[in-house]
Amino acid sequence: MAGVRAAAKVSLPTPHKETRMARKLLSRENIYAVLLCLILIAVLILTTEQAPAWIYQGF
Repeated sequence: MAGVRAAAKVSLPTPHKETRMARKLLSRENIYAVLLCLILIAVLILTTEQAPAWIYQGF
């Protein structure tokens, strides 16, 4: 009887440590933070070509 009980017991695999870490890293809040940083970097890169005129007014 003990052999039958052991064979009938099926354990489901638990998530691995990496899977849990990936879920934490890919949370909605973190995705929004990364998107905000990427947008700010893109704005910075796209606007650095244009030197502001007020910097050179004293020269």
